[in-house]
Amino acid sequence: LMPWFTPPQHSQVESFSVACSLASACYALPAYARNADDDGQPRWWPFSTGYTPVEDRYGELLAAAGFALVAHAQLCPDQPVDEVLTSVQNGRRTLTGPVPGDLARSPRASAADALGFAAACYALPAFARQTGVGDLPLLWPWPARLWTPQDHAVELITATSMLVAELERHRPSESAGRRPVLTVMPGGAR
Repeated sequence: LMPWFTPPQHSQVESFSVACSLASACYALPAYARNADDDGQPRWWPFSTGYTPVEDRYGELLAAAGFALVAHAQLCPDQPVDEVLTSVQNGRRTLTGPVPGDLARSPRASAADALGFAAACYALPAFARQTGVGDLPLLWPWPARLWTPQDHAVELITATSMLVAELERHRPSESAGRRPVLTVMPGGAR
């Protein structure tokens, strides 16, 4: 899907899509919420090659988005990349949250890393989500009425849209130097 993003090939789960979904959730969550063991590896980490920490939150969010898109590509291999990215862009444009206005700029979202938690909830396969009353994921940061479980391929698009919003919130200032950005080359590549 993306030549610059190559996830590890040796997963500890049967499905490569599930492995990439789990990895996306690991990177989407802020470091304090990853439930890491003594060596720093998140408990959901699916690859036997080990977890690779990323130096900053912006890089973690890029990794989370990359893993989510690869997981989606595994579920929908015939869907053109341009169509997937258009879905992500449309999803980002429609994000609204419990606070009126743009979810990415909501004080509630930024105060508690809510977008990262919400993206992790959508990235996780249903069987891996710890749930409470009404099958609401325990990590879900907002009121229950805002949780809308769907087909996992659609949830991965939603997770990626939320990650894009969080990337916008964490966008480095111009004075901080250039950091890698997700660049898409249209043209019908699969």
